[in-house]
Amino acid sequence: MLDIEVKDFQQLHEAQIELFGESRLFLLDEVQNISGFEMFVRRLMEQGYKFYITGSNARLLSSEISTKLTGRHLDVMIRPFSFTEFLEFREYQVTNDSIYTSEGRMDLKKLFEEYLLKGGMPEYLTYGKLEMVLRTYEDIVLKDISIRHGIENVKNLRDIYRMLITNFSNPFTYRSLERSFEFASWNTLQKYVSYLEESYLGSVLNMFSHSIKKQLVNKKKFYVSDNGFIEAVSTRMTKDRGRLIENLVCRVLEERHDVFYFQGKNECDFVALARGTAGPQVFQCTWELTPLNREREVNGLIEAAKQLGIDHGTILTIDQDEEFEMDGIKLIVTPVWVWLLRYYGAL
Repeated sequence: MLDIEVKDFQQLHEAQIELFGESRLFLLDEVQNISGFEMFVRRLMEQGYKFYITGSNARLLSSEISTKLTGRHLDVMIRPFSFTEFLEFREYQVTNDSIYTSEGRMDLKKLFEEYLLKGGMPEYLTYGKLEMVLRTYEDIVLKDISIRHGIENVKNLRDIYRMLITNFSNPFTYRSLERSFEFASWNTLQKYVSYLEESYLGSVLNMFSHSIKKQLVNKKKFYVSDNGFIEAVSTRMTKDRGRLIENLVCRVLEERHDVFYFQGKNECDFVALARGTAGPQVFQCTWELTPLNREREVNGLIEAAKQLGIDHGTILTIDQDEEFEMDGIKLIVTPVWVWLLRYYGAL
């Protein structure tokens, strides 16, 4: 790696003018490792230059650059493929008739099941090598997290993250993690989990409560940024496809909502509070409604809807489609892939 310092940027700028002429647009990639690069960027921006700054390191994506370039930047987060982008990648054309014909529903369901397991990482979907997802994960752990935060025992970090990813969507407390990993304190574990969130590898959901204090002290749930990481990192031998739907729905809802899980006498997977004027929504995720789980899934949704003062809730499954009312609450059961197409405006 070239030993470049921020003071060298001016020379590079002058060389660029000499070789290629004046340009008022700069493209900087992976520049976060050059200490003080923000000063160069800010100085030239004040002179009317424009910059595109890209990178995968958490430092670049954190609030630090916001502090040093206050009011002078626009953040764009590039996520893994959404389901509609995945369909476009697979060259599948969605029409209004797609969900109403047997052939169309069969094709969409098959494609969704592939997306559910593999996730939306373009390189992995192109070449089909799971090692590519694992390499991305290792880059995040080794470069974005361990190097930046000076963590020497990377094995301990990997063990903690593997456990969180393997047990995604299960409730946990930092105290319970402390008992599982005797080498780390409660505060250290909380920091390690926050590093995962900073690097956009996953997010922690609080239990819904009108009390901020209760949100902070109650059990948490961890969800992974892309289902491909679950396939690559999890040590679980069997794939719980209902939980994979739950993880996917969480990631989608978080794009536009503040998301919580609900726990009362019963449990509901998600309370979604829109960042705007729209009212709250409640969601339950399961592979299918069966005589064995129907009462549990329905009761959790009804309890959450009543506590929030709304008259409906949504149950997302792999292919069931029905509506019914119970205890004054309208329950909408719909295939998750249909919900995704409508969510992204493809239908």
